[in-house]
Amino acid sequence: MVNYRITCNGKAVQSAEVINDLVNDPAQKPVISNDAGVATLSFVLPHAAE
Repeated sequence: MVNYRITCNGKAVQSAEVINDLVNDPAQKPVISNDAGVATLSFVLPHAAE
C-alpha cells in the first residue's frame, strides 16, 4: 500500500478523489482523501501463472 498526501498551497485537501490507474481502468471508483489529505492506494502486482 502507498499513502499519498494531497496538498494545495501547503494545506491538506480533504475529500480529493484519487484514481489509482486511470489509463488501464478508467471506470474504477476513486479513493477519497481523509481529513488530513491522505489517500491510501493498494496495488496488485501481476505475477506469473502458477
